[in-house]
Amino acid sequence: MNVVVDTSIWSLALRRNTPNDVISIINKLRNLIIHGRVVLLGVTRKDYYS
Repeated sequence: MNVVVDTSIWSLALRRNTPNDVISIINKLRNLIIHGRVVLLGVTRKDYYS
């Protein structure tokens, strides 16, 4: 099963000073990446002129 990772999780994972209470979440993300299960979506654009 592949997983789409929310922006808030990427933000937690990429912080310089990661809070200790989210280390387990980051470890889960790391394992998903290692096993090739993370899916990245393309950019979503809203057309304001239609």
